[in-house]
Amino acid sequence: MVHTVSVSREGKVKLERVDVAHDKGFGLVNPLSVKKQIEGQITWFYNDAMHQACTIADGRIVENNFHRFPLSRIDEDPPEINVRFFETGHWLIGMGHDRGTSVQSAIGDALFQITGKRFRDLPYAKHDLRWG
Repeated sequence: MVHTVSVSREGKVKLERVDVAHDKGFGLVNPLSVKKQIEGQITWFYNDAMHQACTIADGRIVENNFHRFPLSRIDEDPPEINVRFFETGHWLIGMGHDRGTSVQSAIGDALFQITGKRFRDLPYAKHDLRWG
């Protein structure tokens, strides 16, 4: 995966574009289904990187219901996700959640490259992402 990430001076992070090259193998029965799964994983891992956290106070999880557990909104989804399949000569083992895990590190690297700040914990939204 290749991620295009922008960070405004005010600290608004946007995953602008994601390009994915994926193994087709012999056993990819429904490429559209796999494409949709990859798109969903990218969205979910963005949400994980920017918003999701479980904090504990007084021995209990603070984010104990939907009103306390922030989720990304549709306008935060990347406007462009390109998935291209390539032929290989082997069987795929399966599709799992490992396809979208590079989103967090791509955002973290972009934040460092743009802001000069290195963040070592998630979610990034809890940090001061402003720069300049």
